[in-house]
Amino acid sequence: MILNEKIIITILDKYEIKYYLEGKNVSNECIGITCPFCNDKSVHGGIFKDNGQYTCWRCEARYSLYKLLKHLVDITYDDYLTDIYKIKQIHQQITSISNKKQEKVEQSDIQLPLFFRYVKDKCPMIVKQFFRERQISIKTCEKYHVGFCKYGEYAQRLIIPIYFENKLVGWQGRDVTRKSKVKYKTSKTAINNYLYNYDSPINNELILVEGMFDVWRLENNALCSFGTHLTTSQRRLIVNKRPKQLIFAWDGDAYGKAKQQAKQLLPFINNIKIVSLPKGEDPDSLGKNRVFELIKKTSLLK
Repeated sequence: MILNEKIIITILDKYEIKYYLEGKNVSNECIGITCPFCNDKSVHGGIFKDNGQYTCWRCEARYSLYKLLKHLVDITYDDYLTDIYKIKQIHQQITSISNKKQEKVEQSDIQLPLFFRYVKDKCPMIVKQFFRERQISIKTCEKYHVGFCKYGEYAQRLIIPIYFENKLVGWQGRDVTRKSKVKYKTSKTAINNYLYNYDSPINNELILVEGMFDVWRLENNALCSFGTHLTTSQRRLIVNKRPKQLIFAWDGDAYGKAKQQAKQLLPFINNIKIVSLPKGEDPDSLGKNRVFELIKKTSLLK
C-alpha cells in the first residue's frame, strides 16, 4: 500500500493522535510522536513519511502504520483500509481541482476556500497545537469566524475571513506547520482596501495594528491594516469611524512608517498617538495589558 506524508497526517488527525513535524528528536524524514510502547517522555517515535513504517529510537519498536493505529485506537484492518481508500480518493479529487484553471471572480462571488471548515467543528491536532502555543482560545476563533483547511491548495492553514458591512470581501490563510516558505496566502482580492474587524463597534478610541492576531489580542477597539501602508480607501474608512483618538500600535520596527501615515490623517483626526513598541515585538506578543500601559505613557502627536 502506497502511503505519503499527507495521507499519514490526515489519518492521524482523524483519530486525534498528537504528532510533531519539527522539534527535538524529529527528523526531516519522519512525523514524530511519543512512543506508546515504552516510557517515552519525549518524541522518540517516528513514522516515515514515504511508507508509514513506525520506529522508536528508544525501545526499538518497529511496526506498520496499521499496527501502530491498532495499538493506539484499536482500529480494525478493514476500517484502516477503508480510511486509507477514502483519504486517497479525497486527495485525488484535490489534485484534479488544483490542476484546473481557476477563473477570477467578482467581489460579489467571493467564497471561502474549498475544504474550509470552522474551528468550532472537529479541529486537527496541528491546529490545536498552534492555538496552545499562541494562547488562542476556541472562543476567540468562533468570534472571528475562523476556520481551517485540511486539504487542497490551503491545506494546514488557518483561514481568517475578512468582512466589510457583513459581507465577505476576502480572507488570509496562515500556515500552522512552520514548514511553508509562504507564511500567509491571501484571497485574490484587494484586502488592503479594507480594515479587518471594521464591522465591530468601536468606541471613542481606535487602535490601528498591522496583523489579525494583534486584533484578537486587543479585541474590539482594534482594526488591522494588513501592513504598514494605508491606502486611500483605508484612510477614508478610519476617518468615517470618527474616533476621538487614533492610536497606531504597529510592530516595533514600524514607528517611522506609522508617523508618516499619521501625518496624513492629522487634518481629519486631532488626537493621534504613535506607540513605540519594543523592537521585535507586536501587540500579539506583548499582550493587551502591556500595550495599554504603553498607550497611557505615549504623548499625542503634534
